[in-house]
Amino acid sequence: MTKTEQLDALFENWKQHFKQSSFYRDGIIHEAEWNENKPGKKLLVIAKEANTTNHTNDLINGDPCFRDEWNKESPSYTFARRIVQWDYGFINDFPPFDKAKDQVSYLRKIAFMNLNKGGGGREANDSEILKLVLAQKDFLKRQLYIIEPDVIIICNSFNTQINEVLFPNAVWKSSGYDIYIAEWQGKLLIDFYHPSSRNVGSALYCLLAKILEPCNHCAPNQ
Repeated sequence: MTKTEQLDALFENWKQHFKQSSFYRDGIIHEAEWNENKPGKKLLVIAKEANTTNHTNDLINGDPCFRDEWNKESPSYTFARRIVQWDYGFINDFPPFDKAKDQVSYLRKIAFMNLNKGGGGREANDSEILKLVLAQKDFLKRQLYIIEPDVIIICNSFNTQINEVLFPNAVWKSSGYDIYIAEWQGKLLIDFYHPSSRNVGSALYCLLAKILEPCNHCAPNQ
């Protein structure tokens, strides 16, 4: 089975186990392009939940699906545009920001997952997200295992409790830029800002470049 097939099987079980009527599928956006990434350059972005007002009704087995949407369209909302910038920079060793602004095709080279597959509004309830993570941690960890990224950018409001559940025994340290990082099971974790945060896009891009710059962190297995 491909990783995409494994994820779809996981999602079917997940949806049925928790009797979820709404389930936003995510994962590896385009597996063939994901597999073309150089060693150390497979990036996963983790967020809390889908803002249901932003997404089309593309369906996989009756469910809204980021894979389908991001393969067909060029999203205009800030969240997706920032992820494009980050992945373009990461894969290409962070050239000037102006080159990263409109590289929408780079959405096809990443993996992405929300913690709450049910979707939500503009602002997530952190206590409810934590409850959900505690209840569904085995499924979330299975998704992480299937995707098997090199670098994970965690965009969950710097929630240390969620990080402890998802990444047990990770040893966090300062990056030197007021952002914490850790190595966990051969992967680099970066506890970072949400893509839709009010920070200037170029500033987040440069900050991420500085975090990934020292010691070639972007290839932790080499």
